[in-house]
Formats: sequence, C-alpha cells, structure tokens
Amino acid sequence: MNNRGDKLYKNLLLSLNPTQTKRGWLPYVILLGTLLLTSLFSYYGAIASRTKDRLRFNNEVEQTQSDIQNRLHTYVTLLHGASGLFATNHQITREDFQAYVQHLELRKSYPGVQGIGFSMRVKPEDVQSLVNEMQKQGFPNFALHPNTPRNEYHTIIYLEPLDQRNQTAIGYDMFSEATRRAAMERARDSGLPAASGRVTLLQEIEQHKQAGFLIYVPIYRQNQKIETVAERRDALLGFVYSPFRADDLFAGILQHQQNPLINVDIYDDQKISPENLLHSSFANNYWNNYWHTSPETATFKTTKNLNVAGKTWTIVFSSRHELETDLTSRYVPYMQLAGVTLSLILFAMARSQVNAFNATQKSNRQLSFLYEMSSNLLVQAQPKEFISSIFNQLSEQLQLEIYFNYLLENTRENNHQRLRLHAYAGISEDSAKKIEWLEVGEALCGTVAQQKKQIIVERIQESTDNKADLVKNLGVTAYACYPLLSGQQLIGTLTFCTRSRTCFQSDELALLQIVADLVATALERDRLMRQLQEHTEELQQANRIKDEFLATLSHELRTPLNAILGWVQLLQTRKLDDTKIARALETIDRNSRLLGQLVEDILDVSRIISGKFRLNVEEVNVKSVVMSAIDTIQPAVDAKQIQITTQLQPDALIWGDANRLQQVIWNLISNAIKFTPKDGQVKISLEKISSQIQIQIADTGQGIKPEFLPYVFDRFRQADGSSTRSFGGLGLGLAIVRHIVELHGGTVSATSPGEGKGATFTVELPVLATRQKIFNSTPQAIITHEVSTKSQRILDGLKIILVEDENDARELIATVLEEAGAEVILAANVAQALHTLQQSKPDILISDIGMPQEDGYMLIRKVRALSSEQGGKTPALALTAFAGEEDKNQALNAGFQGHLAKPVEPIELVTRIADLVKSMH
Repeated sequence: MNNRGDKLYKNLLLSLNPTQTKRGWLPYVILLGTLLLTSLFSYYGAIASRTKDRLRFNNEVEQTQSDIQNRLHTYVTLLHGASGLFATNHQITREDFQAYVQHLELRKSYPGVQGIGFSMRVKPEDVQSLVNEMQKQGFPNFALHPNTPRNEYHTIIYLEPLDQRNQTAIGYDMFSEATRRAAMERARDSGLPAASGRVTLLQEIEQHKQAGFLIYVPIYRQNQKIETVAERRDALLGFVYSPFRADDLFAGILQHQQNPLINVDIYDDQKISPENLLHSSFANNYWNNYWHTSPETATFKTTKNLNVAGKTWTIVFSSRHELETDLTSRYVPYMQLAGVTLSLILFAMARSQVNAFNATQKSNRQLSFLYEMSSNLLVQAQPKEFISSIFNQLSEQLQLEIYFNYLLENTRENNHQRLRLHAYAGISEDSAKKIEWLEVGEALCGTVAQQKKQIIVERIQESTDNKADLVKNLGVTAYACYPLLSGQQLIGTLTFCTRSRTCFQSDELALLQIVADLVATALERDRLMRQLQEHTEELQQANRIKDEFLATLSHELRTPLNAILGWVQLLQTRKLDDTKIARALETIDRNSRLLGQLVEDILDVSRIISGKFRLNVEEVNVKSVVMSAIDTIQPAVDAKQIQITTQLQPDALIWGDANRLQQVIWNLISNAIKFTPKDGQVKISLEKISSQIQIQIADTGQGIKPEFLPYVFDRFRQADGSSTRSFGGLGLGLAIVRHIVELHGGTVSATSPGEGKGATFTVELPVLATRQKIFNSTPQAIITHEVSTKSQRILDGLKIILVEDENDARELIATVLEEAGAEVILAANVAQALHTLQQSKPDILISDIGMPQEDGYMLIRKVRALSSEQGGKTPALALTAFAGEEDKNQALNAGFQGHLAKPVEPIELVTRIADLVKSMH
C-alpha cells in the first residue's frame, strides 16, 4: 500500500510539469471530485440539523407563550375577585380594601403586579364630598389631579399595597389621559376586562422609567340594568384595576427558566415599532445574556399574537446564543471545512512543485533585471535615458505600452507647485502637450502626488471615477502610478500603463515599486549634482564679490584715514597759518564723519544679517522726514550745482522710525547726487496713492545697466567693482534701504531706461490707519543739536565721576566736560569708581561698558546696591561703543538712566548730561 501511495504522489507531482508528463489535469480532477463529495454530505446534513433545531426552538416559544398567557389570565381573575368585593358592598372602606389585598399576598404569590386599585366615578358636584371623605379615611392631602374642569372624574381612591410608588397615584384621574381612557371606555361599554396600551405609570418615580400598562374591570351599581351600552355607562360605579411595570412583570413570569434559550420582545399592538415596545428580555438582560445575541442577528425568529384583556399583543421570539451554540446544524460548516481543507491539501501538494519551479525562474529573471537596472543607474548620467532604458526592458516582460513621468515644479507666477511631464513613451506628441501640466490633486497622477501613495486601477475602462478620464481616453486597461520620493520629499510620479491586460500580479507590482524607487534615486542624484554645481557657482560668485568688497572697503577706509593722518602730522610738525589750520580741521572733520558713516553702514548690515536690526516705531510725518533729509544733503547739492525740484503733497502719517526713514531718504538722495553730473537734476516727489505713501527720487545721472538692475539692492554688489571705478562707496546703502523699507511693511524698487539715462527709485509705505494729523511743515523728524554760546558753560557747578579705561578717550571726554564748566573726577576701573563715589558724592556718574575684569554693568549694579547716603541713587549715563538697540536696553535695565553711543558729538554729550541731571532733580 505504501508503494502504491508513493507512486500516486509522484504521478501527481509530475503532472504539474507539462514537459515531463501529460497528466497535468489530474490535480484539478481530484480537487473537483473531493469538493463535490463534500458538498453532497454537507447538504443532507444541513437539512436534517435545521429541522431538529427549528423544532427545539418552537417548543421553547410555545412554553414561553403559555407562561405569559397563564400569568396574565391569573391577574385578570384576581381583578374579577376584587370586583366581586365591590359588587356585594358599595361602601367598602380603605381598611376593608387593604385587608382584602393583604390577604392575597400579591408580592409573594403574584410577582410582577404593582398592586390592585379602585377608581371611582365622580360627578363634578360630588368632588368636594369625596375629598372630605378621603381625608377622614387617612389621606389628609388627598386631592383630585389634574385639577381641570371635566364632566366626570375617575379618580383613584384605593391602591394597595400602599408603598411609596403607589402613594403617588392616589387622587389621579386616569380618565384624563387618552391611552388609559380608551381602555376604560372599552371596559365600561363591554363589561369585560380591558388592557391599556403602553403608558408611563405615575409610580415611575426613579430616573430609569419602565414601560407599563393597566388592566381594568368595570364595577356597576347594584339593581341597575346593564344590558346595553347606554345602561352600562349610566350604571358605572368605577373600575378595579391593576397597574403593571412591564419589565418587572415579565421578569417575574420568566424567571423560573434556569437556562433560557430564546429572547422575548413584547409589543402592545400588532404593529412592531419602538414606541409600542413593552418589554425586551434582550435589552433588560435579566438572563445574564453575556453573549448578547441580538434579535436582528438570531438564527431563528418567529412572531406570535396574544389577546390580553381585549388587547392584541405581538410577541417576537428569537433564538439566544445558548440555543445557537447547541445547534446540531453548526457542525455542518466544520464538516464542509474539513472536506474543503482535505481537497486543498491534496491539490496544494500536487501544485507545489510546479509553483516552486515557476517562482524560481521568475525570481531569477527579476533579479537579473534589477541587477542590470542598478548597473545602469551608476553609469547613466541622464535621468530620461535611464527611465527610457528601464521601460524598454519592462515592456517586454510585463506587456507595458505606456509610461509617463511627472516632476514637481514651482511656477514663476505665484510660486505654485504643479506637475510637469518630464518623460513619456507610448503616446503621441499632441497627447503629451495636452497633459503637459497637472495640478496637484488633479487626475490620478495629481492624486498620487497629493497623497504620496501609490494608486493601482485594474479594468480602468470600467471605472466611474472622473479622475481616471485622462488615461481612459488613451485606451489604457490597467494603470499603476507610484510617487517618487526622496525621504518624505516628493520629487514627482512615475506611471506604467497597458492596453493589453486588465490587471497586474502582486509580484509585478512589487517589481514596479522597486523600479520607481530606483528612478527616484536617479532623479534625486541628478538634482543634487545640479544643485551642487549651482552652489559651486554661487560660492565662486560670492567669493569674487567678497574680494571686491574687501578691496573696496580697504580703499574707502584708507582714503579718509590718509587725509586725517596727513593733516594731523602737518599740524603736529609745522606752524601753519590760520587759513590752513581751518582747512586742516575742516578736512579732518569731514573725513572723520565719512569714516563714521562707513562704520555705521557695516554695523547696520551686521545687525540685518544677525536679525538684531530694530525700529523705534511711532507716528511719523513723512513730509517732514523728506524735507529734513533734503536739508541735511543740501551742502553736497550746492557743491555740485545740482538742481533739486520737489513735489510734496500735504502731510500724511505712517507708523515708523523717523531716524531710519530719514536714513532711507538720505541714502537715496545721496546716491542720486553722487551719480548725477554737475548741473544735473534730481526730482523728489511725495504723494498718497490709495492706502500707500509713494516717494520717488529721479535723477538725470549715470543710470543703471539692465543686467545689473535685478541686483541693485543686494549687499556688497556694485555695478563697477574695479579699481578704475569712478564712484566710491561700499555697496551697502541700497541694501540697508531695502531692509528698512521692508521692516516698515513697504517696498522699494529701481527703474532705469539704461546706462546714461538716469534712474528712478520708488518707495511705497502703508498709510497709518488712523485719522490724519496736520504737522508744521518745518522738519521735526530729526532733532539736531546746534552749538551756541549759551551752551558753553551749562555744566557749571556739576561734579562728575568719569569711568573710562582708555587714556585717550578719558582725556578727551574730561576736556569736553571741563570746557562745559563741570568738575571731573577720573577713574580707570570699577574699584576706583566705587571708592571715589563714596568719598566725593558726585552729581552724576558717566561710565564706559567694555572694561577689563569688571564691566560697566557690574559697576552700576554695585552702585545701585549702595544706600542713598553712600551714593546708591546717583544718576548714571552709559557712554559706550556698544551701540545696538539691545545694548541700550541692557544698559537701562542694569540701572543706567541714559545711553550714548561712541563716537559722540561734544555738544550732544554736554546736552544729554544737562538734561539727565535736570530730569533727576
């Protein structure tokens, strides 16, 4: 037997390879035969099991229905007994009724019933007498409710047992509510018990309220005919009734079932709807329904009608998990599964050898293809050629006819990202032009770019997605698109399409994913190489600009230094007449100021680069700023005999820094004068256009070359950086201008018709969003200090301690202060300053910041730590070369009352000291 089995198994394996045997159909015959046998056995087993399970379910339904019907019949019988009590004696007192109900032991013998009560029919004229009677019987707060006028009342006077719930119902007129009234009228007119529809009982005093219903039995007066409806209505005395809390009632009826197998949903009408639901055993879960088999998903389900006191109830029975887990039919799927599993095992054993052989061959082809692609990636310099070579190889293996590659680009108009067709094959040039640009999110390629996830669409001609219309028009039947990613950064997309197949295999899709990754690597490598080349060119350009700037800086610094040093040496070594001495001093002053301006420009650029450039923002009158700048530059205008014309509209306000705005206007006017020949013209205009203030400075000078115009506001860039240039400067002024204007929320631009045709610079600033104010036309933006004879001795009588570690600076400042009338006490460091302060009791302390060992910040902190008698509150002024806005704030925060930047004009120093002392006293 073993030999025969081995031989059969070998024949099965050989049948998988057509080149070895012609029995390749045998595994499929075995699979079909075993599946057929499994189906037959399963079919007959399912029929038998289903019949047995249905019979068991029906038995449970009949038993449960019988329990409910019997219990409700018992309750109706109880009500008939209570009605007999009233039929024999109409004068039943509360004690009589209470004794009767207690004798019945309702809660013990009849679980689920809320109580038995008596509702009396009362005419309007008898209401007060009833109230009096009930109060005598022990109900001091008895009252009929609701308290609205009616033709007759049916108020509850007895309800036992009289627990907390039932007490709430005493005095209630049940005839005032529609559902209860309908049942009472039915019982009154028929003389039979009548059940109400679903109601909420007055006894529901808790937050969770159960559904309820009532059963009424009519009581008629003795010795009156009750043969007709009219006679029964006239003879009606009242009703004996019972209120039922539905969940409690049915839980009591069904609680004897130890292992319930069905769920019960009871509706008080033939219509099954949530508003008619009286009780659901599944929802109440009093059978510990751990498995929660809901009626909607139950295997068995049936509906029965039950007549309860003239009311037709609908009961929906459904199987529970306890029943379904014990169904014999549940074993049928296991039998089916066992048969199918055995069939598949036999089939898989036969097919495994062929699949392994085919998989090995396919894997070898793919590995060879990937190796070849990797080799091409290393030697191929152009991404388009690399993608084309890959597609040529793929098209043979996977029957691909079309590919297209999109790259993500920024459009120049609004820096908007779009996809542009980079490479393609299998479509015409006209079709390529139509799909050259795609928005991100447009069509399938745009969706892939947006989501950065692949999209595979098989049988694409059957697709109803509008985004597939683009490729459907190309006749594509299967589509695969992949995002090209470098890390998480999107490069573009790569799409493969076929017109001859409707789907791709999983291993083919895995191969296409690898191809997309290799293409992304090739594109990223090409981008990095181009970026590296651009950076190299930028570095070379920056290095050239740096060399030009350093050469220019050296020239611009040495030229004024040469004039200063030369005249100083002449003043020291020779006796010059008064004219030459005045000329020497004027030259030294002019070149010193030029050096100061150069240093300020370099410091401003440094602040801009480091992000420390700050504005002192306030309301600024632009017209005043322009006029002040013109006044400042007037000497240079007069020297070159240049004609300045102005056209300035009425004053307008902006938010800004007046000093920095004057720096902008001064730089632009200075440039115009520098590049305008003698007897030229400079036109300055100021006007309000919409919500902008526009300042234009136009000259008739040298103009700007078109190729240099885009770089005119760049740092360290000059149109002529050679040693033969005609004009001086560092090339920083316009860069500073642009930064200041942009900090004010404005723009600056330059235009020029060409070289030798002049240039126009336009500044636009936003108007202040407040009411306009009229300022005096006199320039007020910048306050300059004029030297006058009245200020020569304004420091008379002041005692000043000067702390400065540099001898030259200390001697110069001391001379200036003594000339102004002050008594100056010198200190070279912090220790000397503290000793002198406590001995001399000065009027003011002036200190440098940058000093060895201990700086000015440490000094002022130690001073402020002293008592008032020791000089701790002496006014202090910081005089330092740390001139930034942050330096100023740091000095004030440390304890100084003022801050002055070196170099400082003597008159400005004297005036600031005088102002500081005056403000402190």
